Amino acid sequence: MSYLVKMLIENEMAMHDLYVLFAEKYPKYKVFWMSIANDEKHHAEFLEYAKSQNVEVNEKLLNSKQVKNLIEHARSISKKVRSGEEFTIAHAVNEAINIENSIVEMNFFKPFEFGPDDVLKSIEKIKTETKGHYQKLRMLKNSLR
Repeated sequence: MSYLVKMLIENEMAMHDLYVLFAEKYPKYKVFWMSIANDEKHHAEFLEYAKSQNVEVNEKLLNSKQVKNLIEHARSISKKVRSGEEFTIAHAVNEAINIENSIVEMNFFKPFEFGPDDVLKSIEKIKTETKGHYQKLRMLKNSLR
């Protein structure tokens, strides 16, 4: 199966881990962060399923280097938070907004153009949820002001 799909799974799990870390660091917002983290885990599980079904993926439609950079960025944020570096809730929300927005703007799921209807519907659900994460994060950012 596609190297790109493996990277997308890795990205979803890096985001899941980051959001779980934010849930631990900011207990007042634990339910919020865990909700998004759980979505990320479900996205990774679906991608694992798609991988097992040998779903057709057009790797030319997404730059794998951009995916790798986003994974590394999420992991570097996690490392900063774990190290005890000053990292406010506002900073966490801004970083999450940037990550979710990058996924939408780079069309991370565009390579899944063809496949069984259930797979295409699930990809659309992931796209919708990712856009929803961005909107929820924007609302949280506004409430922090």
